[in-house]
Amino acid sequence: MNNLFTAFSVAVISQLRFALFTDSVDSAVESLTGQIIKFYKASYVVVDMNEEPSEEKLVEMITQAPQDGGEVPELVNIVVFKKLEATSASYQRKIIHFINALDSYNTNSSRLQPQPIQFERSKASRPQIFMIIPVIKRQEDGTPPQLVPHLRHKFAFSQFYNAVDGDSVAVSVAPDLLALRSLVDQVFVSPEIRGYIYSLLVHIRTHRLCSLNSMGARPPTGTLDWVRMVAAAMVVWNEHVGPKEAREKTDTKSAETSGEKEETEETETEKSETEKTETEKTDTEKTDTEKSDTEKTDTEKSGDEASGTISPRSLSEENELFLTPTFVQVATRKVAYFQVDWESDTIFSRHWRGPEKHRQQEISMLTGDWYGSEWVFVKRYIDEHRSQPSDHTPTGTTNDVVEEAIARVRPPI
Repeated sequence: MNNLFTAFSVAVISQLRFALFTDSVDSAVESLTGQIIKFYKASYVVVDMNEEPSEEKLVEMITQAPQDGGEVPELVNIVVFKKLEATSASYQRKIIHFINALDSYNTNSSRLQPQPIQFERSKASRPQIFMIIPVIKRQEDGTPPQLVPHLRHKFAFSQFYNAVDGDSVAVSVAPDLLALRSLVDQVFVSPEIRGYIYSLLVHIRTHRLCSLNSMGARPPTGTLDWVRMVAAAMVVWNEHVGPKEAREKTDTKSAETSGEKEETEETETEKSETEKTETEKTDTEKTDTEKSDTEKTDTEKSGDEASGTISPRSLSEENELFLTPTFVQVATRKVAYFQVDWESDTIFSRHWRGPEKHRQQEISMLTGDWYGSEWVFVKRYIDEHRSQPSDHTPTGTTNDVVEEAIARVRPPI
């Protein structure tokens, strides 16, 4: 649950869409809508894409009455797509045009007066927080989902949800995601880190398996910005939300221990008058510090209670935000695991039902002058690199192309 909560928050902060992989679609949708989205008090709708609804019906399902008294209907904050991978390829191409229409909002018009989104028969305005989340069921044998490559490129990264995980959110107060979003551009990215991101993606795009299926396996050029944005959003989230919750827990523990110490000091004052004077001095010092601390906490609580959210602390009081190689590696896995899919082509599918000679001829033409390009060794190489189920990856399956690139490229010191 905490991984899903973090992935959802990072997606809102970075303004990028993500795909949710799971073994149980119903439990994942329930955890996403019933706990995380309601925790942020956002509007949502769940759409069963197996029925392949038309664009007019889809717009009607994901819109609501205008919140600020406007004339144009407004989109809900979160749209959850179920069984998107089960739809036909032609319908998936229609969804690509539908998402392109959503992305065209506030791009060519004025920033002060954004124009509503124009569909075929209707219009709609887009709120500040809007996201489409497809919930994809993981195959038992680790086969990647059947998605059109251009539709897969509409979702920047992925996250795997295990239904066995605990259903509790670690944060007690909802963070101000819009305020955290404004801090992403303030994360410092050194030239060495930028070069590290470039090197990782170059090694991924030039992998042998990516050369066999360049359309599905090679990540798009926008992956450079996706990795940087996801990594920067994780830095902001880790700096302003994660450590603060840990400090609140430690503060409560220290308060309990200080209360126990005060009780023991009161019993010791009854034994001797000399110790009594010393404890009185310490008590006065503690009360003065406690008063100042309570005044600070009261002012912080009053501000938080007024907004109802956790507001990020000013950067002048905090250390500067840096992008480290560790965050880059995590972001690369989250982005590239979903984008690199060399098994999407039918000739590389493990469920190939055509003649083996035809498959051998096509792959042999692609391998060309590979060292050891005889069909026996090429087939063995392909079978060894096929994805397998794994609960510790962003997509729920392994991806040797990404892991080999991360292992070969040395991070900057």
